[in-house]
Amino acid sequence: MELGICALCEKEKKLVDSHIFPAFMWKSGSKQEPIQEFSLNEKYPKKRLNGIYQKLLCDTCEKIIGQYENYGRPFLERVRGITPKEPHTEVFNKFDGVKGSNNKYNYSKLKLLFLSILWRASVSSMPQYAQCDLGDFYNSQIRKLLLDNTPSILSKSTFPIAIRCYNLEDSDTSPLHIPPIKVQLKNYHKSCYFFVIHGLGVHIGVGEFQDYKNEEFMRGAGFDEEKLIVCYLSVEQDKHLINIYSESAKKLGLLNI
Repeated sequence: MELGICALCEKEKKLVDSHIFPAFMWKSGSKQEPIQEFSLNEKYPKKRLNGIYQKLLCDTCEKIIGQYENYGRPFLERVRGITPKEPHTEVFNKFDGVKGSNNKYNYSKLKLLFLSILWRASVSSMPQYAQCDLGDFYNSQIRKLLLDNTPSILSKSTFPIAIRCYNLEDSDTSPLHIPPIKVQLKNYHKSCYFFVIHGLGVHIGVGEFQDYKNEEFMRGAGFDEEKLIVCYLSVEQDKHLINIYSESAKKLGLLNI
C-alpha cells in the first residue's frame, strides 16, 4: 500500500493513479490515436496514447474529480464533434440529445472541470507540467472550490475561460497536446494559462477579471451561466496562438506555417 498526502483533501491516504487530463480528452469519439505532446521542457515532441498520470489523489477525491469529468464528457465530445470548413462561432446552451440530462446547461460543473485540469497540472510534480504554477494562493482557492463543490461563488469573472476548437482535418498539424503554459496579459498585470488537447484549446484567466470580456484571450469566445460560445478555426488561423508560441513553435516545429 502506497500512502501519501492527497493533494485535494490533504489527508494521508492510499493514493491512486490520477490522470492530469481526463482520459476521454485523449481521443476523439471512438477514435484513439497517438497525440504529439509538445513541452517547453523537452527538445522533441513525444507521442502518447493514454495521457499522463501520477499518484496524486486518494480514491475518494478521485471520485470527486470524476463527477466533473462525467458531466463534461458528453458536452465536450459534442463540442469537438463539429468540424466546420470555415472559421465561425457556435453557441451551446443545453445538452441536446444527451441521455439522462434535463437539457439544461450547468455552467458551474463544466467550469469546475476545466479548473480541475489546471489545478491538477499546477500541483503535479510531472516535468511536463513544470510551466504551470498557480502558486499557493490560487492552488488553495481552486482546491476548496473542487473539494467543497461551491459553485455559488464561481462567477463568470472569476477564472474566466475561453474555448476554441481547432479543425485538424484540413491542417498539416497532427493531434497534439500542449500542457498549460503561462501567458502574461497586458492589462492589470494579470496572467492566463493556455493548453491544447486533441483539438480543444482552452484559456483560463488566473483570479478575478472585472472587465474579462475585453481581454485579448477572450476574443470571440464566451462562457457564462447561460451559454458557451466556442470559436472554430484551424491552428494556422489562430493568430493569438501563433503569437504566443512563435518562438517556441519555431524551436519545436509545432506549427507547419
